[in-house]
Amino acid sequence: MLGVEMTSCLATLRRALAASFFCTTDIWSVPPLPAKHTIDFDLFLEEGPVPTVESPINIGDHIPASTLKNQDGAERSLPLDKPTVLVFFRGQWCPFCRWELTGLQTINRGVGELGGEIIAISPDTEAESQDLKQRLGLTFAILSDPDLSVTDAYGLRHVSGRAATGQDMPFPTTFVVDADGIVRAKIENETYRDRPSPKDVMAALKEAVSAPV
Repeated sequence: MLGVEMTSCLATLRRALAASFFCTTDIWSVPPLPAKHTIDFDLFLEEGPVPTVESPINIGDHIPASTLKNQDGAERSLPLDKPTVLVFFRGQWCPFCRWELTGLQTINRGVGELGGEIIAISPDTEAESQDLKQRLGLTFAILSDPDLSVTDAYGLRHVSGRAATGQDMPFPTTFVVDADGIVRAKIENETYRDRPSPKDVMAALKEAVSAPV
């Protein structure tokens, strides 16, 4: 009985931690922090101000045409001919990114019901993306941008963004794009640690879908 109670307490704690991440007091409105997630502690050891990278692509702009491979090695071209939630993230190693993707999974069905699709982009290899999808139970596509060429097209390169290795990373940013490839919402984060809530992303998509052409 004690073991069952302890498991329940840990599950509630993971939800509480996730709720704090998504800036809500309703711990049951967000996915719990997965038990197998680990933390890269270099994320918390940086000193001084945390830089922000702002994309020059704004609301009303067309997104750049690009083609990347997904986790299965199949090519996907952007823009799609449907509403799209386009999410740039740092990589499978980043706990903030994993929490964000887990949150997006909770709205994936709703996105599909609106005729849309979630597309995530990171520098990870196809194999790493496939592993991440399986570990987190994700059902949306993750595209690989290993040379950051698409990241650069969006102006989102965070130079030496990974403190432990000095590697350049995409700065986490979300675009909501309509079926014509026009940006209808741009959700920027103050730091690489911040992420939009799934509710805010869904609200932005609904507004984009209902906007007059």
